[in-house]
Amino acid sequence: MTFRPSRTWIVMPLVAPLLFGGCRPSASPQTPSTPAVAQQDPGPLLAQFNRGAALMEQYEYTDAARAFEKVVQEAPEWTAAKFNLGLAYLNRHEEKGAADWLDRARQIFQSILAEDPNHRHARFCLGMYHQHRGQMEEALKCFQAVRRADPDDLYVAYKCAEVLISLGRHDEATPLLEEIATRDPGFTSGIYRLAMQYRRTGENEKAMAQLKRFQELTRVKLDKGFFQVDKAYGAAGKYYTILDASALPVSGRPATPSPRILLAPDPRTLEVELRPWQLEQAAVQLPGIAVGDIDGDGDLDVCLTCAGDRGQAMLWINDGQGNFSPGQTLADYATAPCFGDVDNDGDLDLWLGRAGADQLWENDGKGKFSAVELTGVDQPAALTTCARLADVDSDGDLDLLAAQAAAGTIPVGPDTKLEAASVYNNNRDGSFEDITEKLGLALDQTPLAVMVYDDFDGDRDLDLLLLAAGEADSAAWVNFRAWRSEVRSGKDLGLAVRNVVGATTADPDKDGDRDLLVFSRDGLALLVNQGDFTFQVDEVFG
Repeated sequence: MTFRPSRTWIVMPLVAPLLFGGCRPSASPQTPSTPAVAQQDPGPLLAQFNRGAALMEQYEYTDAARAFEKVVQEAPEWTAAKFNLGLAYLNRHEEKGAADWLDRARQIFQSILAEDPNHRHARFCLGMYHQHRGQMEEALKCFQAVRRADPDDLYVAYKCAEVLISLGRHDEATPLLEEIATRDPGFTSGIYRLAMQYRRTGENEKAMAQLKRFQELTRVKLDKGFFQVDKAYGAAGKYYTILDASALPVSGRPATPSPRILLAPDPRTLEVELRPWQLEQAAVQLPGIAVGDIDGDGDLDVCLTCAGDRGQAMLWINDGQGNFSPGQTLADYATAPCFGDVDNDGDLDLWLGRAGADQLWENDGKGKFSAVELTGVDQPAALTTCARLADVDSDGDLDLLAAQAAAGTIPVGPDTKLEAASVYNNNRDGSFEDITEKLGLALDQTPLAVMVYDDFDGDRDLDLLLLAAGEADSAAWVNFRAWRSEVRSGKDLGLAVRNVVGATTADPDKDGDRDLLVFSRDGLALLVNQGDFTFQVDEVFG
């Protein structure tokens, strides 16, 4: 694959989704027909909905409730808005007048269930209400109903076990906790509960093993300051989080589905000459690109590689109207740029893969970057084929990843001579530690086309999909936190993809887990997450 020098290389599409929302997707089926409201312009209603969603994410439950109250007043039959209001009330259980807020939440959840008995979010939260009230038998009925509908959700299993223990039904609770500990060794509360169950039955050896794991997990939490948010909202899984803005009730809405505009391409040309370049052990035939708001002005800027005759990385500044002007020119022989806030100062820094030592560039907050030394690590003089910033150790900061080759091409070809990858742990003091071997991420057997990170198993940490180039087999790195992980075969997970050139994640089927969109030389493929970290190709898509 080659490309010619050009001054009209990049196309920046303007994304135009019909609906947007600042909240998590729903895993519950929504009422298929929502009565319209007398409001032609959905903008103000949707803005108020999104405001409530943002306030929930900030744990501002009182203000969130007020926002959703306004939405429900305008659209009383909008199921998502009603549920979110109920959830806001439920999270006010520690405030003055808690009994009243809880009762309001109960009434909302029951009204939703009267219309849709299969609404899992409402059923689960009704169980949470009963648990707050000490009505454990009723709580168990709710949680068990959700578990029958979604047996793979470990949070639901945990709530069942928790209530069973409260009812003295320990023999029924222990198998649920064992399932949780086996499937998610990072489920702290489940691990501790299981240890207590073993201790209760005199199985001290088993209890000590679970307590040791619990101490490993809590040590990470205490030493690093983050791994689980100690707030009520969001701490009990996907059924205890707000619903998104689907099924917005707008008068005049078509009765039958119509095509949705996902992208409205509006090409923008950049006055830059991009060209392939070659060194003794590297031949780069594809530019790298990263997008982010580097100057804090609310629009997206661009970093491109392969500029000029030395493969330079170059910044392009957006004026807010989609017009780009040249910014700072950075390092030569750059291959893989990615933006992220590495030093946790509120702006986007740049991790830059290269032929030679990779570089970290810190942002001054205004879009001016300075290269910083990677203290504490020795970098190989290799070709970085793919770079990422991700919190792989679940401690709340971004770590540096780079897939590398001793010699080869970009895109990665069959003759690429692989080198061990590099993973550098961010110590938050400007220094880094090489943790490649500790995490089992050497990746020197798989020619990687792309690394994709997301929480594919719903356990609150980032996993990695390692998608191979050409005909090689892909793999997945499954994160269990506290330095436990494993690499699984892509074949076993349903990652039946070949000739990959790119990938991204989303939840297009709105079932609460992360699916995978793969770009390959053969076209596009949607791999649907089955909820247990296995994927199935959607034959209809594409």
